[in-house]
Amino acid sequence: MAHQRQAPMFCYDRGEDEYLAEAIMQAVVDGKVVAQSKDIVDCKGYQYFPRAGVRMELLEKTAKTAEDLKCPHGVQFYDVVVGGKRHARGRQSRRAG
Repeated sequence: MAHQRQAPMFCYDRGEDEYLAEAIMQAVVDGKVVAQSKDIVDCKGYQYFPRAGVRMELLEKTAKTAEDLKCPHGVQFYDVVVGGKRHARGRQSRRAG
C-alpha cells in the first residue's frame, strides 16, 4: 500500500525516512495523484520527487519572489492546478547539486 500525503506540497520532512526505502510515495491534491515515485531524492533535509515522477501538466510556473531570488539553489515554485482549482505555490523545484 502506498503512503499518501493529502497536502499540496511535494517535500516531506525527515520524520518519514522509514517509508522512503520501501514505499511508493505520492503527492495527492484534491484526490488526484500529482507525483509518485519510489526514488525520492534527499536534499538539505527535505525529500523531493524526481521530475520523472511528477505530472508537470498539472503545474504552472509562478513568478519568483524577492525571497526566491535570494536562494542559492535556484528554487522555482509552481502552482498546482487540479480540476480548475489553483493551489498557489504548492510545488517547488530545485536544481540538483
